[in-house]
Amino acid sequence: MVQMPAKTSTPVPARMRSPLMAARQWSPVRTSGRLRSAPPLSAPPSPALMQSAPLAFWGAWPTQRSVSPVARRSPSPQCVDAPNEKTLRVLAFGDSLTSGIVPTGPCRPYAETLQELLGPTALVSDSGNSGELAALMPARLRTELQAARQARPFTHVVVLAGTNDLRLGAKADALLGHLLLLHSLVRAAGAIPVAVTVPPLGPTDTAHEESCPVMALENMRCRAVRAGLNMSLRAHAAAGAEGRGPVLALADFDSAVTELAPEQRKGLFSSDNLHLEPRGYELLGQVVHRALRALLSTASREPREPREPREASTSPRRAQRGPPLVT
Repeated sequence: MVQMPAKTSTPVPARMRSPLMAARQWSPVRTSGRLRSAPPLSAPPSPALMQSAPLAFWGAWPTQRSVSPVARRSPSPQCVDAPNEKTLRVLAFGDSLTSGIVPTGPCRPYAETLQELLGPTALVSDSGNSGELAALMPARLRTELQAARQARPFTHVVVLAGTNDLRLGAKADALLGHLLLLHSLVRAAGAIPVAVTVPPLGPTDTAHEESCPVMALENMRCRAVRAGLNMSLRAHAAAGAEGRGPVLALADFDSAVTELAPEQRKGLFSSDNLHLEPRGYELLGQVVHRALRALLSTASREPREPREPREASTSPRRAQRGPPLVT
């Protein structure tokens, strides 16, 4: 039996490659660790490639996104020339409320809702560590920001922390200091921090089962600390909006929950009085979305810097054009 020589594939010169062959050389969207964030494609398509390839092909190409449950979308007409460009790059950072833990089902991070509401021009990443205290978060946040700086830095970082600290007896001043440190790290990285107010601990805001007077006093203490912390966050956000302090956007999730009727509020929380149900995480994503939209609309309406007045001309010809002097 005569053995046929193995076939060797000859590389096709670049000038002879079709647009589809060039496009297929890109690596698909991958996931990295627990963040489940999709990194940017290694080589964005050129406008000539986009125009030469069939429109149906680009509709089937996976778009960038970070949270897998969000449905893939075809590139919008505004993004056809640069599908890799993202106006907003948002990081959702925090504890188990950020990772979206649901005791009776799969995780439902609010980053999914936020990605759907922001649309294809944004990329939302999720970084939540269950059980982590606010005092231990700065080291992890530095790592996240440094890793993003090497690729594409975040434009906004949403910080939700403090629930675990409350249950362990943290004081309002210390907890506020930890959160302000996180916000300052975000600004140092060139992003805008978005502070989320700490929500109630369950529909009745009880951190512990009131089986004895001691637990009842502990619940009262937690309510007071949480209320003081949220008031401080609102004050810092107001000072930043008025120019009396650094910029700090506010997603007031606490107010959005407490303004609901008791029956509606009960449907937001799980039975452990700590985590949320899918409807609660969906509401959290809506509150964060409203805060980001308000921040962006305010930035677009900011007046431009006034120009310096021009020096008055001493030319007699120029002076004759001015209004007549009143004597």
